[in-house]
Parts: sequence; structure tokens; C-alpha cells
Amino acid sequence: MSERALVGNAADAGQVKAARKVERRERQEQLDDLRNALAHGHSRRVLWRIISHCRVFESIIGSSSEMTSYNAGQQDIGHYIVAELEEANPRAILQMMEENQQSETAARLTEKQKKGEGPADDAAS
Repeated sequence: MSERALVGNAADAGQVKAARKVERRERQEQLDDLRNALAHGHSRRVLWRIISHCRVFESIIGSSSEMTSYNAGQQDIGHYIVAELEEANPRAILQMMEENQQSETAARLTEKQKKGEGPADDAAS
């Protein structure tokens, strides 16, 4: 995204007002784009993978100060994505967490079924 001057003269109230209107319209378009993406399960899954990769819900402490700095950079990007999603839809992150948990539970169940373990074996563990 490139920054461009929306006003030629900051002292001109008309230019400033028009620039604010352009900024609001552009921001609304960005949020609408996110809302449209969040309306689809496949988009939510992709966004969840990116957020998870960014270690948003993990510690950033690494084995060296360089690794900690690297992890902090990743997490900062993740925090930006989470903030954007929350502004577009305050329930989006919770929905993505729930869907991820359901997906992981289903994957574990499928794996147990492949190994021949049944639901009764779950009670013992």
C-alpha cells in the first residue's frame, strides 16, 4: 500500500474534509474486504494458519536475543492481523478458534479410528 498525499494545502478546510472522506471510504472498503473473506470457511482457515504461524498466542522468548527479536517481529505481524480481523468482525477470532478446535478434535478421532481405537478407549485415557 503506497502512501499518497490527499491534500495539497493542509490549511484548506475543504481539502482536509474531502481527504477525511476518502480515508473513511478506503477504510470501510478494507473492512468490507475482510468481512467478505471471513464469510468463507476456507479464508478463515488460511487466516488462522497465518495467525498461528505468527505465534500470536505463544511466548516470543527464543534461545538467543536474535531469535527473540525475530519471534517478536512475527508476533507483531500476527497482532496486526488479529486487530484488523477484530475491527472487521469482533467475533471472528473466537469463531476461528472454535473451528480450529473442532477440526483438531475431528482429526484426532479419525486417527484413533484408523488405529482401531474406539470411543470407549477415550474414557480410559
